[in-house]
Amino acid sequence: MEFIYRLVDSFVAFVRRNPILCLFILLLALASPSMVAGVFKVILYIVMFFILIMLLGGLYLSYRINRLRRQAEEQMRGGNGTYTRSTYRGYSNQPKQPREGEVSVHQTEHKEKKINSNVGDYVDFEDVGPKK
Repeated sequence: MEFIYRLVDSFVAFVRRNPILCLFILLLALASPSMVAGVFKVILYIVMFFILIMLLGGLYLSYRINRLRRQAEEQMRGGNGTYTRSTYRGYSNQPKQPREGEVSVHQTEHKEKKINSNVGDYVDFEDVGPKK
């Protein structure tokens, strides 16, 4: 019942805002009913066009969301179609991660410093704190 009340109230408000247009539509309906039918058909086509645009936009938006969702799932899988997460027991195809607190030492090759002879004198600075 409230819907009908709001509909009538909005119609009355439209008539109050546009009295000349409403009078013109009323006179047109009385003078030439077939012309009013044409005007209403145009209005109907415009409304149907906007509804069609909204439906197509909704379908396109749904397509884009599903496509982005699939891309996100593929990224979570690692791109090769298998999940990279381990199961609840910790079994996994991935190598074991070192436990927290474990230390591993990897030696690297010692590289000589390459200094261009055209640069000038090279001074190796050493940070010296205040004397105690």
